[in-house]
Formats: sequence, structure tokens, C-alpha cells
Amino acid sequence: MAAAATWHISAECVAYLVRLGTRINDKTDGGSTVPDKCLSNFGRKEQIWDYEHRKVAVPVASLRQPLDALRFLLEEGARWTPGDRSITDTRRSLYRLEAAAVAVFIDLLRKHRACDEKVIEHWFAPRTWANSGR
Repeated sequence: MAAAATWHISAECVAYLVRLGTRINDKTDGGSTVPDKCLSNFGRKEQIWDYEHRKVAVPVASLRQPLDALRFLLEEGARWTPGDRSITDTRRSLYRLEAAAVAVFIDLLRKHRACDEKVIEHWFAPRTWANSGR
């Protein structure tokens, strides 16, 4: 299933793989590799195809399909247990997005309890973004 999330993922694709019996939480720590892959590429397709690599923050309205896929994964019980590399890749992806899209992402994680609150507080709090050198 992680291969399906490497570049572009849709809720329909994930649903199809789940119907085939693919395990969502496939990591030894009980987490899922899919959110790692999905989040490391979040907004990339939209930035390239819709904005042609311009330094434009991708609006939340352009992210309907990847947000639907992420929402579906989380509703199915996917757990995000990120390592340092996954955090770095996810933050890099989130820099491409408007603030409203980042808020939606964090709200989804919290709503579905997809990761420990400590991960959100430590890595995605505004104070850490301000000190990240971006």
C-alpha cells in the first residue's frame, strides 16, 4: 500500500487496496507506512502541475483529493508513528501549503488520534516552525 502513496494517492485507490485486504498499520510499532509516504509528498503534485514550481503556497481548495485520501486512511485507523526522517519530509511538504491547509492536516491527526499529541506539539507547533530557519 505504501507504493500507492509515493506520488499521488486518492481515497478510491486506498479504499480499493483496503478492500483487497491490505493491512493499513503494517509497521512493527503498530503504525502505518502509508501516512509517511503520503505526507512526505503532500501538495507536491499540486505545486508542480497547478503552479508549475512557482513559489506559491498551495491553497487548501487544491488539496481535496490528497486530503480525502488522508482522511480515509485515518478513518480506517491508520496510525502515524513518524521517525525523524518522516517528520523532516512532512514539514518540508507542509511548507508548500497555505496555513489553512496545515491547520486541516493537524486537525485531522488530532480528530482521529492518528499520532501521539506530543508529536504534534513538539514538531508542528508554530514556535518550532519559526525557529526552523525557513
